[in-house]
Amino acid sequence: QLMKKEAARMKAEAEKLDTILALEKLKSFNKRLQDAKAKKADSAGMTEKAQGQLDDDISELLKQIEFLKVRIDPTTTPAAMPKSSSNNQATNSVSVMKPKSIEELFDALPPPPASASLIVTKPEMTREELVELTTKFEEMPQFLRSIVFKSAGFDPDYKNTTHAIIQMYKDDILPTFSTQESNFDSGLYTMLNGPNVVVLNQTGNEGQQGFWENIQSQVTPKNKTDRTTAIYESLYPTSFRKLSSTPPLPNIGNLNKVKKEYANRPTPAQMAQFYPLLFQSKAFAQQGESEEVPGGFLIRGVNRFENSTSMLDTIETALEDANLRDQLNVFYFMDPTTTEEDSGGSNPLSEEPKQPVLIVTGPDIYASNNQYFNAALTVSSMATIFFLSLYPFLFNEGLMNLLDGAYKSMEAAGGWSAEMDAPSAEVVNYISLQSFVLAVVFATCQGAHEYGHYSMIQLNKLKVSTPTLIPSILTGITTTINRIEKPFENRAQLAKFSLAGPLVGMIVSIIIYVFGLQATPLNIGEGINNLPLLPLGIMQRSNLAVGVANLVMGQGFVELYSSTNESFIPLSPVAIAGFFGMVVNALAMAPYGRSDGGRTSTALFGRSGAQGISFFTSIMILFLGLISNDAILFYFLFVTFFQGEQEIPCRDEVAEPDNTTAFLAGISWFLMLLILLPS
Repeated sequence: QLMKKEAARMKAEAEKLDTILALEKLKSFNKRLQDAKAKKADSAGMTEKAQGQLDDDISELLKQIEFLKVRIDPTTTPAAMPKSSSNNQATNSVSVMKPKSIEELFDALPPPPASASLIVTKPEMTREELVELTTKFEEMPQFLRSIVFKSAGFDPDYKNTTHAIIQMYKDDILPTFSTQESNFDSGLYTMLNGPNVVVLNQTGNEGQQGFWENIQSQVTPKNKTDRTTAIYESLYPTSFRKLSSTPPLPNIGNLNKVKKEYANRPTPAQMAQFYPLLFQSKAFAQQGESEEVPGGFLIRGVNRFENSTSMLDTIETALEDANLRDQLNVFYFMDPTTTEEDSGGSNPLSEEPKQPVLIVTGPDIYASNNQYFNAALTVSSMATIFFLSLYPFLFNEGLMNLLDGAYKSMEAAGGWSAEMDAPSAEVVNYISLQSFVLAVVFATCQGAHEYGHYSMIQLNKLKVSTPTLIPSILTGITTTINRIEKPFENRAQLAKFSLAGPLVGMIVSIIIYVFGLQATPLNIGEGINNLPLLPLGIMQRSNLAVGVANLVMGQGFVELYSSTNESFIPLSPVAIAGFFGMVVNALAMAPYGRSDGGRTSTALFGRSGAQGISFFTSIMILFLGLISNDAILFYFLFVTFFQGEQEIPCRDEVAEPDNTTAFLAGISWFLMLLILLPS
């Protein structure tokens, strides 16, 4: 019985809305008819063909008006259309039915359910009524007042209530209240569909049910579900869906939840400009209504061009011509959402994306960038690189004894002077020079990494921030961060940019490591006792490092030190710098979070695929870090807490990278595994 009453109410509301729309059309046709007749009265200079066309237009308007009269009131008998007595006669008139008032139309509609109370806006408003309405608006709950203002086109936090009421009265959308005392605790405010009428229902289960349903529809946008929000929050970074700083509206269905207001979502006015542009550009055929998603609007449809690049370029040109380029961003994604109908009732999260869609967002989709903090991190990294260049020498007991003697000699001489004994001065100069070489060569390895990125930036004219070094006392630096400041064109650009850094860095580091091994002396006479020492356990955590050392230095080189229970292995400063360069670049290539490897994974496998790979990688990195390598564990913690989200999207995330890029990515990941997996 309740469903029948609800169906009757919905039918009545639909018929009412149809009648209102018909009245609006009737008014428009009447105005066009009067304009046409005025033009006909002044037709002395018109050609015969133009006059004939004008007569046809008037005749067609008369037919449309008579049709609407019958549609609005079926009891109306269509009037005969009067004939013009003269082309120049301006007094011709058409007997047009006087539109009924909204009140009369409501009376003619099927009655709504008994519990649905409807109060119609009064035709006039006195000063006393204005004061009374202002007072009642001020007494309304904040969330409901925000809904009313937002529905009327005002800012939800608009402060001038009196002005808003006067404007809504002029626009004929002013809500009205029952004369009963307003008490939110015992009564219920109900927002009805149609002419935005607010009613106070004190009793009745159906009114209460309507309250929850209608307010919920105001608080939660159409077609937006918790599932869609969860998908977007997992696939796209926080910067892509920035939350507004204004207080959120409560979700009435569950007081523990709040509606998320996205600061970056385009305004209704911007979207009202965008939709005609999209249609006129003939680039994308929209199908159905757009859907509000976190941070923007999702538009389903069909690409009318052979490729997505041409489509997006056409839309960008249209935005530029309309001066909207700096206000909106347009992206082309595979639809990350599905419906129950698409999935046949199964879990929609298990379904693959269906079709490409457009996503329209505001301009601010980038993470905040504190230049002073980044500069402080880079300076700190210089200090940790300096520490890295020294601590391999600290493991050499012989050198430390000499250094201790040099320190005592300096104390005796009152500081660094020519009176110091020659051996002391020699050991200080030696350690200073060799540690400087180690630091410079290690910086060269990382410089090669950044040059790989820079070459892609120049080649594709990308906009990326200056790299920020992240310090680490274990490996000199943890990684570098390059913040994308403008969306890349497509996934191919993202893959090439991300790959170039680690791949070039690993190759250069391996070459340097080989040269360093060749420069390592093998006997005491050649100075092996004065070399910096690398902990043997650290070296054995890299399969590639052990293999290359045995290949260059002779089979069994590393095993020789291991079999004699040695804790350290002597290597030249260049070899140690190359070793740590390999490790840092290999970690950057791990497909996890927003690292270079994570970006490459997103470019090759899409966001959903990269998400699964990132989860698996995080488990493997954590496992390796716990059982063998503190540097890997430190890297895992950094990425998890600071770079765990995926990168901002490319303009076109539908077109896939070419096979060459995929092949280079495979080589990079293969090198990464050889470097990071223990021997």
